[in-house]
Amino acid sequence: MVFTQEIYDSLYGTYIYYHDGELKELFMRVGSNIGSNPLEAGTTIMELQDFHIECLNDKLLSITLVTKEGETKTVYASLRSVGREVAE
Repeated sequence: MVFTQEIYDSLYGTYIYYHDGELKELFMRVGSNIGSNPLEAGTTIMELQDFHIECLNDKLLSITLVTKEGETKTVYASLRSVGREVAE
């Protein structure tokens, strides 16, 4: 999942992703080269067993995670900002 914003005429993204058992966040200028293994560059938010984002429609996401202890949590996020895009 990526949230973009323009800062001083440059586009930046906050990337939220699951990699090697960890939920990660990476903030960077869109199009920047961050090396040969960009998935390792993010900051770990928490350890997980699994993480899924599902687009339910053009305005609603389902976000499900399984904690390292095996507990499943699901939240729903409504996309309400101007200029939103949903990649399926």
